[in-house]
Amino acid sequence: MGKLLEDEPAAMNVAETWKRVRQKVDLWSGRATKRTLQTLETGSDRERANALRLLHDLPLSPRDVSALLNLMDHVDAFVRRDIGDMLLARRPKDLLGACLRRVQRSEPAGGLAETIRILGEIADPRAVPAIIPHAQHPSVEVRVTLADALAHFPDETKARDTLALLLKDEHPVVRRATIWALKRIRAEWSQALLDYHAGQETELWIKRIMEPPATDNALNSVNSQGVSHAH
Repeated sequence: MGKLLEDEPAAMNVAETWKRVRQKVDLWSGRATKRTLQTLETGSDRERANALRLLHDLPLSPRDVSALLNLMDHVDAFVRRDIGDMLLARRPKDLLGACLRRVQRSEPAGGLAETIRILGEIADPRAVPAIIPHAQHPSVEVRVTLADALAHFPDETKARDTLALLLKDEHPVVRRATIWALKRIRAEWSQALLDYHAGQETELWIKRIMEPPATDNALNSVNSQGVSHAH
């Protein structure tokens, strides 16, 4: 009996060592990442949350990056955004290339929109010719995301031309998103574009967005005039 008790710690150490070896082999072979991706696709909400946390530390091959972009086509908007944020935080190898390949497919719209957002945040000019064809996409979400993404490319002529096109979009939500994108750019050309379009906008609530904020002096002048007229 004494001999067995003496051997028990040694056996536990061997078992722990083999457990660590298996974990390292899983990491090296990519099996751990593959299992985590499967959990992200089919698991419960809690399992998906845990899988996303694990993906911040697990190795990601170019194939894994493509798999994650494809997975965004099959999950809800919240998980899709979390995957996008994780990829942007990690910037794994071939992220740009995988995104450029993904935007060649116009559907599903949700995954496409998130990929366009990622490309906007990466801000590599090679993304511009790949994403601007989606200015005619039937999904409002895609066109809104495109307008926002193009604000990251203020020096690209094709990006400017596409923003000018989106200012005339049939959907007011897209026009509003484009206006905010142009306001963020804060360049002479973007302000000139806003000034030109202000006279053509038909929606009053969008016109108000395009108006420059009133200064304190202007407000004081209006208030004083109101007081004088009251007297």
